[in-house]
Amino acid sequence: MALGFLFLGILPSTVMSATAASSMAGGNVAASVVAAALLNLTGVIVSPLLFAAIAGSAGDISGDAALRIVATLLLPFIAGQAAQRWLRPWVLAHRGAATFMDRTSIAIAVYVAFSAAVVGGIWHQLDMREIGIVFAAVAAMLALAFTGAWLLGGLLRLARPDRITMLFAGAQKSIAVGAPLAATLFPPAVAGMVLVPILIYHMAQLIVSAWIAPGLARRGDDIA
Repeated sequence: MALGFLFLGILPSTVMSATAASSMAGGNVAASVVAAALLNLTGVIVSPLLFAAIAGSAGDISGDAALRIVATLLLPFIAGQAAQRWLRPWVLAHRGAATFMDRTSIAIAVYVAFSAAVVGGIWHQLDMREIGIVFAAVAAMLALAFTGAWLLGGLLRLARPDRITMLFAGAQKSIAVGAPLAATLFPPAVAGMVLVPILIYHMAQLIVSAWIAPGLARRGDDIA
């Protein structure tokens, strides 16, 4: 579980939800898209390396794992960007199908990792007290991430739209990267346990963002 929180901390930001929250709050949408894309692209490479550097022997990455990371996450991203010129019109014309495929692939990755953990006895390893501690730790991490991202934007004297973009791009974490990366780095039974904090954080960040964004938009209107 400690590895799960460490793994959560080094994950890159979301793309779709951070951009949607920035747009709803009156942030810089173009900057949000660029920031999220760069964070995900670099995160595929940097996140495993950072995790290996911090986690010690528990974060050792084998050559096979490195190849799986490249094949599973990096190459599809590069291929998608390269093919965007030709596929973009089709995707825009079939947004529903594209969104369904995107969310289904994430759900499958989470399901596979969590199923192995359930078979390995995850619910026998966690009692109600420990589950409560996990929720409390995720809440503290969520508060630290959102507060820190907002204060950092103020210290950098960013314009309000850019500060809003930093808030959501900096505080949110991508389960789309986290689930397949966990399945690549950890044995199946361990991957499910590692994903517990990420799953809780992911749902909580969507709720917090949906609550914060309209308030930021209203305050922006008052300032204007």
